[in-house]
Amino acid sequence: MSQPLCVELQTSGNDAAASRMLQLLEMMSAENNPDSLQHARAQQALLQLVLIDISRLADQGQPQQNTQKEDVRVFHRFNELIENHFREHLTLDHYADQIGVTEARLNNICRRLAGQPSKRLIMDRLVQEARRLLTYSTAPVTEIGYHLGFKDPAYFARFFRRNTGVTASEYRDKRKNL
Repeated sequence: MSQPLCVELQTSGNDAAASRMLQLLEMMSAENNPDSLQHARAQQALLQLVLIDISRLADQGQPQQNTQKEDVRVFHRFNELIENHFREHLTLDHYADQIGVTEARLNNICRRLAGQPSKRLIMDRLVQEARRLLTYSTAPVTEIGYHLGFKDPAYFARFFRRNTGVTASEYRDKRKNL
């Protein structure tokens, strides 16, 4: 869950920013003519300037923002690796090493940004691909399991049922009837 962004304008060093912000808001107010396309465009441009200034002030006032940006970068990199390697059933330690973080940090980032542990994200990607293949492919369930990196068809069957609540065959049959 993200926190609301608050920017204080009345601190020392931000007097020019506060003055500029008030000036932009006054200019927006002066452009308030709902019947004029030019006024609407001017208001939109001024609003963009206000939002840019708020973003700049937020970056100055929140040093932890860099950490959050780094966490987002790690999370995106993890998702890229999942997308490229989910069929290989790599360990979390391998993913963490590839990104350059600890397993614990990776898990913490995933819990904060996605609300799920890192291992769950990998399993969800496998389930998503299994569902896609069961829906759009005529390949036998065992072949789909092998395609997804499962060495044992029985393990794929247990994995799918545990994560979806139905067997792969039941899932395929339900999708055909839709």
